Amino acid sequence: MLRRVFSRDLPSYLGERVVVQGWLHALRSLGGIAFLLVRDRDGLVQVVLREEGISRLKDIHIGTVLSVSGLVSSSKRKDGAPELTDVIVDVVSPVLEAPFWDYTRDQVDVDLDFLLDHRGFSLRNPVLASVFHIQGEIAWAFRSYMRDKLEAREFFGPCLLPGASEGGAEVFFTDYFGATATLAQSSQLYKQILVGVYERVFSIMPFFRADPSHTTRHLSEGKQLEFEAGFYTLADLLVTLEDLLRHIVRHLSATCPRASGLLLLPDDAFPRISFREACQILGEASLSDLGSAEEKKLSIWAKEEYGSDFLFVTHWPRSVRPFYSAPSSCEQESETFDLLCSGIEITSGGVRRHTYEQVMQGLAEFNLSPVPFKIYLQAFKAGMPPHGGFGIGLERLTMVLLGLKNIREGSLFPSDYKRIASEKQETLKGEEIHSEVIHLLRRRCVTFSLCSSEKISAETKGLKALLLMGKRSGTFFQANLLLRSRLNMRVLSQIVGEELTFADPKVIEDQFGLKVGSIPPCGSLFGVRTFLDKEAHELKECIYFSSGKPGESIVLEGPFPLLGHQEVVEISI
Repeated sequence: MLRRVFSRDLPSYLGERVVVQGWLHALRSLGGIAFLLVRDRDGLVQVVLREEGISRLKDIHIGTVLSVSGLVSSSKRKDGAPELTDVIVDVVSPVLEAPFWDYTRDQVDVDLDFLLDHRGFSLRNPVLASVFHIQGEIAWAFRSYMRDKLEAREFFGPCLLPGASEGGAEVFFTDYFGATATLAQSSQLYKQILVGVYERVFSIMPFFRADPSHTTRHLSEGKQLEFEAGFYTLADLLVTLEDLLRHIVRHLSATCPRASGLLLLPDDAFPRISFREACQILGEASLSDLGSAEEKKLSIWAKEEYGSDFLFVTHWPRSVRPFYSAPSSCEQESETFDLLCSGIEITSGGVRRHTYEQVMQGLAEFNLSPVPFKIYLQAFKAGMPPHGGFGIGLERLTMVLLGLKNIREGSLFPSDYKRIASEKQETLKGEEIHSEVIHLLRRRCVTFSLCSSEKISAETKGLKALLLMGKRSGTFFQANLLLRSRLNMRVLSQIVGEELTFADPKVIEDQFGLKVGSIPPCGSLFGVRTFLDKEAHELKECIYFSSGKPGESIVLEGPFPLLGHQEVVEISI
């Protein structure tokens, strides 16, 4: 039986008969000879097929899986690579449906939506495939630096958590044997616990963020390169991060031929400014956080002032950093940082609170109950060193280093507000919405009843769901507030970033199969970004709302739960 040989090893088998297996990459005929290019894991092999074998491949398509046995021979090709002659070609697996895009070309000339809709074969394009080869090497370089240079221990944290790992609102909830669990936003709490065990730890962990932002740099699921170490100061973290990034880029330059367009890192230390200095540069003294516009302006400033694509912004306000962030010498600031690169934040980190009393104070400042943090707090009762760390979004780092325009280009099967694992989500309509609302309530174990809207007691508080539309983008938004309240359209317009107007009833019916007055307050179920007024969220009484059927309401026996993803904001007058 002949041995299978990979394309890169063929020069060692000149004059021998071998088997090459892979995919048909290209086929061209010249008179009585056909030339096949077969792609395997390492590259391409040219196969020379004589006239008698051509007829068997008459209807063959690109992508067909082949097994080719033949003689390894010298060729007259410019690259000097050997070819297979005197061959027998067997079809292992035929192509049943020929792709309508020639993905074998060394270029990408179709739009991103097409690539994501056809992920089953678009990833075979050599340009796209190289992105994820490079991404794998980024992860390998991170792991090797952590193990060999820092002697840190790798760990694997949980993805199912009893509560929000960072105390925020952008959390996915899931049923957990009748209780509610969340998907991890990060491994933050667990890597801190492990500092008390190993002192230095790292992980490559998935993260999940219920962020409805549909931008070029946000994903609902991704991978995070996590690091945490005891006895580290803020300065130690910045130096370590710079050195780590240089190590990653050096590794890519040495191992990935297609990484020739990598972003170059400066030899000098990255420029550093405090958040307060950033506000002065921007001329915005009242800023409490940085948005994408501010990040871009600061990156332009760093490029002009220092010739650097990288910029550290340190000492952020405590109010916009998580509860575990250590306060700075200035009481309103924290020992934290972001690293900006080419207008995008790619890393966030800082020094943590390290005593039990400090952590309890942080929880109190953010109005968080210590109950969900029981195991986390045990570590601090047992004694924790001063420590700090950072997290790097793998997809964002890939995007920045390779100069990609959209973070989805750096995710194999991206999930966002409109897709799950690359697959576009079909929006529900009419009766489907009604059924999904009922199913969601039952799944969340919410006690409720269905009744005619006319029979609801006057004492029961009602919730109305308003569908709005952006005047510029035509995007739908939903605002949920108490019946007695009026919508503050100006405030909501500022939140979404464009002027809003009430959606036309006919447009609503055509788009969603719903009539005005029967819209349920669960817009995320039918693909609409949804806001819940803070007053309605804090109401502790029974409440009713439309079920999605005209004349039918759902009456809850308790307060309104967050059904689907809803952003709690103050939008009533």
